[in-house]
Amino acid sequence: MFSSKEADKKVGSSSGTSKVIQPGNVVARIVDIKLDVPPYDSSSYNIMLNLETAPILEEGFEGLPIDKDVPELGNYKGQVARVQTQQYAYNDYTNKEGKTLKKEDAMFKWIWNFAKEIGASKDLIENDIQADSIEDYLEAAKKYLINPERYIHFCIAGSEYENKAGYTQYRLFLPKMEKGKMPYELVADGEKPSKLITFSEAVHIKKKKVSESVDSFTGRDSNNDLDLD
Repeated sequence: MFSSKEADKKVGSSSGTSKVIQPGNVVARIVDIKLDVPPYDSSSYNIMLNLETAPILEEGFEGLPIDKDVPELGNYKGQVARVQTQQYAYNDYTNKEGKTLKKEDAMFKWIWNFAKEIGASKDLIENDIQADSIEDYLEAAKKYLINPERYIHFCIAGSEYENKAGYTQYRLFLPKMEKGKMPYELVADGEKPSKLITFSEAVHIKKKKVSESVDSFTGRDSNNDLDLD
């Protein structure tokens, strides 16, 4: 028997809102910050921001699992995403003059500038956060960079690719500074962002090549089923 009254119970209701943050200007909080070694270069590092928007109140919306291996933790209440702090991984770089910039120094510079913008640098100084390696420094600094009540404006760019299911998805990253504008800015009550880059699809979406089709590094379906663990 098929009953309209029982349809939602039988079929389930769903929201049209993506569970995953898409490229654009987004307000989100930091859930975690991790270092990631890309599979194509073991000498490189990405700094990955795990982000979550404010709760989505649309009827039928159910966020991705907080931990797919621990279902009792439930689901995220907002959209989520893993976002690289720059388009390409951090590598040692030698300029034309023969001077080498170590990737760890570039990573520390990003972390420190980000901390200053979101109001965390004072805590890092007062608590004398220091470490011999960038891995240990980030681990120690993390608790001051992450605050569940702190929301941040982001401009999120994306590189298109096609996953196995044939869906176009994005590798998300923060764009470079543009004419004094930044890809992130702390949310201030009652104020519009003044330093934030305005998202432009023409500038901030890197189109995939016609023949490009690769596995998702974050998921396997149209919702980009993230594993944020």
